[in-house]
Amino acid sequence: MNSNFNLIEVYKAVITKKKQLFWFCLLCTFVTSVTLFFTPKQYKATAIAVPANPSLADKNRISGNNIQQLYPFFGNDGDQDVLIGFLQLPQLYSYLVEKHQLVNYYFQKKPSNILLYKSVELLKKDISILKNANNQIIITIWLKDATLAANICNEAVHYTNDLIKKQWKQQSQQENNFLQTSKNQLNQQKDSLLAAFKNVQNNNFNYTSFTNSLKNIDDKLADNAQMQLSNELAIQTMPNALYLVQPATISLVAERPAVLVILVTTLFCSFLFGILLVLLLNKKP
Repeated sequence: MNSNFNLIEVYKAVITKKKQLFWFCLLCTFVTSVTLFFTPKQYKATAIAVPANPSLADKNRISGNNIQQLYPFFGNDGDQDVLIGFLQLPQLYSYLVEKHQLVNYYFQKKPSNILLYKSVELLKKDISILKNANNQIIITIWLKDATLAANICNEAVHYTNDLIKKQWKQQSQQENNFLQTSKNQLNQQKDSLLAAFKNVQNNNFNYTSFTNSLKNIDDKLADNAQMQLSNELAIQTMPNALYLVQPATISLVAERPAVLVILVTTLFCSFLFGILLVLLLNKKP
């Protein structure tokens, strides 16, 4: 089978136009270099966090019979996905935008509702939150300001940790409110029972029933007091939900754009394109 493709002819064509090919590759590389020079440099910041086991928030670990040391220190499988969901809450991005004045960073303008919204959307593109093979949560951000990038990474973890602890605390406080209401009702029942005993006018009063009822109320009040104490201790010793095992640090070198990689790729591609162009121009009718 005859073929129109001949390596010798290709080689001769390239050798004939080698100067033009050289200048073409040089021009492409030069244009790319100028473009890269004016492209803003971006710095990478990465923070690594791991979740605490939710069982550490169990009040029995403080005042019950459960042995705290039997709880795993870090989260179970699946906890990472839940915490990633917390790290992707809209309120987190809004908080970061407002605290670090990212409207000024992205637009160099005074904040407004529309610019706040746009800044949140841009921040979502600049930040990534993933789980690695070791079940660690990796928060990575690319910004033109290395210090700002590191601060936002670490702040995202701290804010999420505080948010979850606040919710746990609110739950304990709500339980305490319920227990206090129950305590008031039990005390009212006890007062009514004692008042009825004081007003006894006959000898047919059932002292056994009275004693049992009073003991039952006292037992419930004791259990109530124990649970209230547990809740108070839990509020005072609220455990972390996230542990920042590797805080983000200020990068000294911009990793974007990857100048060397881009220039080498440009040179290689321009060379291949130049050869193709030479072959097209020297194609025989």
